[in-house]
Amino acid sequence: MKTVFARRFGLFVLGFVALFLFRLAYGYVSQPNGEVINQGYGMVQVSSDFALSRKNYAGQKKDGAGGAPTSVDQRYEKIATLGLVSDRFDEDEAALRGIAKTAEALMQHEQAFGLKGARHLQLAIGVNPALFDEVIGQVREIGRAVSFQVNKTDKTNEYQELLARQESLRKSRDNLVALKSREAQLGDLIALETRILDLESQIQSLGVSVGEFDAEYEFVTIKLTMREVPAPVLRDIGLMARSKVGLEWAVRYYVGLMAAFFLFASAAFLGMLALRLLRQVAGAGEDTGNGTAKGMGK
Repeated sequence: MKTVFARRFGLFVLGFVALFLFRLAYGYVSQPNGEVINQGYGMVQVSSDFALSRKNYAGQKKDGAGGAPTSVDQRYEKIATLGLVSDRFDEDEAALRGIAKTAEALMQHEQAFGLKGARHLQLAIGVNPALFDEVIGQVREIGRAVSFQVNKTDKTNEYQELLARQESLRKSRDNLVALKSREAQLGDLIALETRILDLESQIQSLGVSVGEFDAEYEFVTIKLTMREVPAPVLRDIGLMARSKVGLEWAVRYYVGLMAAFFLFASAAFLGMLALRLLRQVAGAGEDTGNGTAKGMGK
């Protein structure tokens, strides 16, 4: 009797140990030590969509349609938007400023906000078109890029319309100035002078817009946002911690398995009892039938 009990208890313990070792091994496979975790790079969204008060434009000569010898002075706006994440915020910010300084770029917008550990930096940089690809390549090596887009929009028609409007205003101004030499009433002269000053104001305003297209001030724009994220951490789970998790898991599931086995065995046992009772009832019925038949035969 003791031998049977010891054998069954040994099987019980062996099953528990096997389940515990299985969970322990699974933990090492699913969460191995040395794996980089908590980088903060996963689903980080970094938006570089912020407004700029100044527009940058660039130009280039293009051949006329059909290979004609004439050329078109094309003007365009080119904007790169870049989102970065960094776990070395101070060093990477210094690197960005160094790139802008080396490229002799214009820092046209700067905004920093957030506390240490969750800081944001927004920069808008005006870059010489010839250095655009080089600067973008250097910036993308800083931190980690999580978003990047380049948009180029043709502004030739807008530039030509500004020039035509400016020329029209100048002609109107010159015509009004010529009228000043004629004799007129004082009220008319005052109204004429007021109109000339208004035209001068419009011409100056257009001159600022046209000046943004001048070759001397040609730039393209890089809009970037850098967000600070936690530094990477290497996973290092000790044997005791893994054993604790494995033991808790093994106890929970082994008890569940034993309960399920007990319920199954109980159901099987009750089923066998019910089947035996049914057979006994069926056998008693047959015996009664046979006895009745013998009595009638006598």
